[in-house]
Amino acid sequence: MLHNVQFFYDYIYLIRTRECISRKLNIYKIGKTRTENLKRIHNYPKGSCLIIQIKTSNSDNVEKILIDLFNKIMQNADLFGREYFYGTEFEMVMHIMNV
Repeated sequence: MLHNVQFFYDYIYLIRTRECISRKLNIYKIGKTRTENLKRIHNYPKGSCLIIQIKTSNSDNVEKILIDLFNKIMQNADLFGREYFYGTEFEMVMHIMNV
């Protein structure tokens, strides 16, 4: 007998918000979510750009590791929040992929 079982995953993502794009700022946000796939991303303003989203078993831990790492090697864009950093898309994706 099959049961109606739903699986939920954690995700880590990197996004460039519409505001940063329109102001031509090289600022990106590290985020986490437990919502199904792209649902969280759709809550950002239209025109925001998802750079990467990765399934993980523990988004709380991975996000903390990434924020700690980015605080050491990049400049925090604290005007926007603790999860926002100046940098290049390529550099940030490479670091995310290595965690």
